[in-house]
Amino acid sequence: MKPSNRNSSFTPSNLIENQQTSTNRGTKRASLLGALLALVLFAFTAVPAAQATDLYNNFNSGGVVTGLPGGIGTLFTLHQPAMITELVTYHWNNGQGTPGRVGNIRIWTTSRFLIVNYGAHGAAGQGGVIASWVVDIPAGFYLPAGTYILDDSDPSTWSHNPQSAGCLPFNLSFQCGFSVVRGISVAAIPAGAFMGNLTPPPPPIKTISTGGGPSALNYFPYKCDQNPAAFATIVFPCLGTKASTMSIVLERPLPASLSDIRFVLERCSFCSAKAGAFIDVPQSGGPTTPGGIYKVMAVPTLCAVGGNGSIWDVDLFVGIKPYGDIGRFELDCR
Repeated sequence: MKPSNRNSSFTPSNLIENQQTSTNRGTKRASLLGALLALVLFAFTAVPAAQATDLYNNFNSGGVVTGLPGGIGTLFTLHQPAMITELVTYHWNNGQGTPGRVGNIRIWTTSRFLIVNYGAHGAAGQGGVIASWVVDIPAGFYLPAGTYILDDSDPSTWSHNPQSAGCLPFNLSFQCGFSVVRGISVAAIPAGAFMGNLTPPPPPIKTISTGGGPSALNYFPYKCDQNPAAFATIVFPCLGTKASTMSIVLERPLPASLSDIRFVLERCSFCSAKAGAFIDVPQSGGPTTPGGIYKVMAVPTLCAVGGNGSIWDVDLFVGIKPYGDIGRFELDCR
C-alpha cells in the first residue's frame, strides 16, 4: 500500500518551530496582560487617596487663658457629610499641661444627645508640656452635615482666648475651647457606616431661678427640652443669659424656607397673659438644609409678655403647613 502523504511535511524541525511559535504567542499574550495590569495598578496608585483636612479648627497664635465653665462646649458645623478621623483639644494649663490625667473628648448633637465619647492620648507641645489631647479615630466613623458640640472631660484646664470667641451664635463673645475636628468630606455616607451611639441627655431640671446665677435650663447640659426628631433645635436662651437674638438651628432639611416661627406661652408665674397666647415672627428666605441658622429678634417681646421664668413652646411653619413643635424653653429676662 502506498503510504499517505498527509504528514509528509511534519518533521522534527517543524515540531520545534511550531512549539516555539506557540510559546512566543503565549509569551506575547502574557506580556500584554502584564502591561494591562501594570496600567491598571498605575491608574490606582497615580490618584492619591483623599487626605484628612481640618473640618473645624479654632487654634490660633494668641496668648491663652485656662479654664471654662463646666458643661459648655464648642459648636462646629459640617457643611457636607464627613468621615471623622481625629479630634484635638488643648490644655496648656498655665504651662503645666495635664500629664497623667488626659481624659475624654466627646461629640454631642445640639439637643445634647451624646454621639461618641473617645479616650484621648496626650501629645507634647511647647516646652515638652503634655497639653494636646488627641483622639485618633479608626476609619469608618461618619457624621452627616449639621451642627454639633465638641467638649472634653476637663473644662477646668481647657485653653481658650479672645480669638476663639464667636462659635456660639447666641453669644458671640463667648471664648470657646481650642478644638480641631479633622476628617474627609464625602458626597454620601456609606450604607451601614458607624455614626455613633445616640445617648439621650439627662432629664432637664425644671427649677426656675430668679437669683443672681443662671437658670438651670439656661446652661449645658440642661438644654431646652427638645422633641425627638424635631426639624430644628433651640440654642438660645437655654445656653446663655439674656440677649436680643435667639438662634434656631435646623436639624433636618425643609422643603422651603420657614415662613413663620410661632412662640406659644405654656406657663408664666408673674404675668397676666394666659397659657396659649402666642407671638408670630414671620420669616422670609432663610436656610433649608441641616446646620442652617435662623436668628430671631423676639426676646424683648417675649420678656414683655411672659416675663422672667416664663415657659414657651416653639412651632415652625412652611407656608401654612406646620412643621412641628420643636421644643420649649425657659426665658431668662434678667
